[in-house]
Amino acid sequence: MKQICVIEDDPWLGQLLELSLLQVFADAQINRFDKLQPALNHLRGQPLDLLLCDLKLPDGSGLDALSLAMQRHPKSFRVLISSHIERHSVQAAIHAGATDFIAKPFSIDSLLDRFQRYGASPGQAPVTSHLGNLDDFLKQRLQ
Repeated sequence: MKQICVIEDDPWLGQLLELSLLQVFADAQINRFDKLQPALNHLRGQPLDLLLCDLKLPDGSGLDALSLAMQRHPKSFRVLISSHIERHSVQAAIHAGATDFIAKPFSIDSLLDRFQRYGASPGQAPVTSHLGNLDDFLKQRLQ
């Protein structure tokens, strides 16, 4: 069972990430946090296969979570999600331990493709998205 941690302060985006992850990793244990400090406490004491983390959080930087995950869980995938894709942000993420970077906005299909690369079994059938894209998901949630 995959141990996944999602740190995202936007509740809708957090839910979208969780639903997308469950399409690829149906039996995953997903722990979702909207603040950095509780997530750091979790990362200190729990196993981790995949970390998805927003850069800007209400109580700190997602770079701190990447750094801790790299120290405690060096074999994990550590993914920074951000709309801040300037060169220095990407370099800081790599230095903090990011193994991948997802720029906002993103399509659901590209997100699912990434997730499959993070550990889907060889030969597993591709996932077909029923979520659409981020804009459609958010519009649906606003109705």
